[in-house]
Amino acid sequence: MPKVLTVINNKASYIVNGARSGQFWEVGPYLKDYPNLSKLNKDVLNNISIDGKVYGLYRYRPLTRDGFVIRKDWLNNLGLQPPKSVDDIYNVLKAFTTQDPDQNGKNDTFGLSLEAGLGAFNDILVYNGGLQRVGDRGR
Repeated sequence: MPKVLTVINNKASYIVNGARSGQFWEVGPYLKDYPNLSKLNKDVLNNISIDGKVYGLYRYRPLTRDGFVIRKDWLNNLGLQPPKSVDDIYNVLKAFTTQDPDQNGKNDTFGLSLEAGLGAFNDILVYNGGLQRVGDRGR
């Protein structure tokens, strides 16, 4: 049996059932004995706990890993300021699409280009009170 494993969803039934039946070692009481581990965020530890017990360590990630990259030269070309709200983002994206921000005289720009799906846009939408897309059907 492995001593350590990576768990993508610690709330999956097989993980929860395994923890409850003693298949995992509770590490929570030992974290205080290690200088770096004792500094782990208590809220995150609480979120990954099962029945109030910590069985693993979370992988730290910034709260926002995705975001927009906006061309400042295009903002300047159109006399726009960096967006500060969802409405601002909409207006900038619309202007980028319709007002020739690259100044080449052609209707050939896109206001928004996504690298892989709607991940970054979904995060920003949720942070601003929008509904979260769940699963492949958008439910």
